[in-house]
Amino acid sequence: MTRNLIIILFAAISSFHLYFSWKNDEKRRAMTKPFLLLCLILYYLYSEQEWSVWVILGLVFCWAGDILLIWRGKRWFMMGGASFFLGHIAFDIAVIHTVRSLDIRWMFILSAAAVYIMVLIRVIGEILDTLPKMMIIPMGLYLLSNCVMNLFALIRLLGDPGLSSVLLYAGALFFFVSDCILFLVRFHRNRDLVRRKHFSVMAAYLAACALITISFTI
Repeated sequence: MTRNLIIILFAAISSFHLYFSWKNDEKRRAMTKPFLLLCLILYYLYSEQEWSVWVILGLVFCWAGDILLIWRGKRWFMMGGASFFLGHIAFDIAVIHTVRSLDIRWMFILSAAAVYIMVLIRVIGEILDTLPKMMIIPMGLYLLSNCVMNLFALIRLLGDPGLSSVLLYAGALFFFVSDCILFLVRFHRNRDLVRRKHFSVMAAYLAACALITISFTI
C-alpha cells in the first residue's frame, strides 16, 4: 500500500513538474525537481524484492545530478553530468547482473550497437562546433555508458523476455533519448532545434527513471 501511494505521489509531482516545464516556469521547475527521484528511491526501498546497491546508487546519483543541474553555468553542468555518469555506471552494473542468458543472436546485438554508436556520433557531431574541446571525450563516454545500459537491457530482453525486461529496455531507451535531447538543447547552435526543450528532456527522463525502477521491483 505504501509503495502504491509513493508511485502516485511521484506521478503527481511529475505532472506538476512537466506542466511547469511546458510553461517554461523555471522557478517552479526548480521547486519540484528535488522530489522526483526521491519518490522513486523510496518506491524502490519499499519494494518487496531484495535490494540492489547498484540500483540505489544509480537513483541517488541521478537525484544528485538533478539538484546540481538546477543552477546555471558550465561548472554546475559538468558536476551534474559527472553525477549522472556515475549513475549510468551503477545502472550498467545493475543491468549486467540481471542478465541470465546469453543465448541470443549476436548479429542482432551488434547491429543494434552499430545503430546506437551512429546516433552517438551524429549527436556529438551536431554540437562539435559549439562544444568545449575539453568536454568532447567526457560527453562521448557519457553517452557510451548509456549505450552499454541499452545493449545489456536488450540482451536481457532477448534472452529472458518478460514484463520486467520490457520495462527495463524501454526505460534504458527513454534515458538514451533524454540524454541526446539534453545535449542538443544545451549545445546545439540552433537553440530552437527542440521545441518545448525542458519538457521534452524531462518527459523522457522521468519515464526512463520510473520504468527502470519499476522493472527492478517486478
